[in-house]
Amino acid sequence: MNPINKEIFDYIDDNDNLNDYKFSTLLGCHKQQVSKYRTGENINFRNLIKAAYIMKGERYLDLLEKWIFKLETVESIKHAFEFSTITRNVALLKDLLDLHKDSDGTIGECVQVYSILYNYQQDIINGKQLTLEVSKLKNISNKSLQILLEIIKMYGLYYEGKYLRMLDYAYTIQEKIKKLSDKRDLFIKECFVIRISEILTPAYFHLNKLKETRYYANFLISTEICAKISSDGYYYLGMSYLTEDAELSIKYLRISYDLLKNHQKALVSQALSNLNFGLSILGLPLYKEEEEEDVYIKMFNKIKRGIVLEGGEYKKLQSDNLSTYKKFYRACLKNNVEELCLVASEFFKSKNFFFSSLVAHEIKKINSNVLLVDSFLNFTFDEEEREIEKTNFSCFRDIRNLRIANL
Repeated sequence: MNPINKEIFDYIDDNDNLNDYKFSTLLGCHKQQVSKYRTGENINFRNLIKAAYIMKGERYLDLLEKWIFKLETVESIKHAFEFSTITRNVALLKDLLDLHKDSDGTIGECVQVYSILYNYQQDIINGKQLTLEVSKLKNISNKSLQILLEIIKMYGLYYEGKYLRMLDYAYTIQEKIKKLSDKRDLFIKECFVIRISEILTPAYFHLNKLKETRYYANFLISTEICAKISSDGYYYLGMSYLTEDAELSIKYLRISYDLLKNHQKALVSQALSNLNFGLSILGLPLYKEEEEEDVYIKMFNKIKRGIVLEGGEYKKLQSDNLSTYKKFYRACLKNNVEELCLVASEFFKSKNFFFSSLVAHEIKKINSNVLLVDSFLNFTFDEEEREIEKTNFSCFRDIRNLRIANL
């Protein structure tokens, strides 16, 4: 019996409230499967996650990470790479890359592919470099890793602003995901579906398809994988309601921020700015103004609340090199319909239809008779109505069910 199986069954045998039948029920598998585990069959990665929770409760990650460095099969090690990446556990991913850096075969291919994602998560490379980095890998033979490379390319399309192209590409990838084996790659399939949702949410958001945005945002929240993914879901949910339901919008943006309060400073700062952007659009005071690092958000809030800018602030907004968002702030400062129309057009040309619509709402407040406004207000891109493959599996949600069982 391998060391991980031994540790698990020693725990069961030493626990008066647990036996193989109850253990199989908690795992969600047949008792015969647990019997196979007891006689030496390797426990699949999804069940390892749940076994760790059964044994350690909320501290299950400590035990799981210890087991990850004892994994012996190619399949389990590949799943460990995916687990560390999708849960944003950068330290664990780095340790795995270091441990297996001299490996060949599929594990060596994992090192090559997941090194790209590690460098991306660490800001060593940016989103626009992802497609180039993928193109450098020529000999990846493992089917699930080939699909992951295609997903990474889709990330690159997002950063290039090619939202429409992403949609067809995403559904092509989805068909490939469905063909992966449920027996060997169920965990990978689940993670890949989540990855597709993670990138389709902002794509649909920018295309102003708010029904679809909410669908995928709620899907991300329901996965309960990690704070970052849940926070992203609440952000897009909140923004999608910004012009429809102010109270609900701010509620979701606040949850998005609260989920990240104890995480990386850059993530916290961005989430706070997102919340404060929403508050500013609605003419409400900033939240935690003393912690807001984006000086332009601070200026925008003053503009929307009718507070006079200081000389230095005013000068900043007169630059010729402003982003479209900052041009929006400047146009609001001038209360100038013509400039707002130009900003709406600029967003529109980049296929950022949501923000084009948002600017149109501002124009309508000033002059509801501007003919251009109605063109931008509810513009979206018509496409074949499709949904991501609905799944009934989620080992991450299974943790929630175990938590409810009060283990």
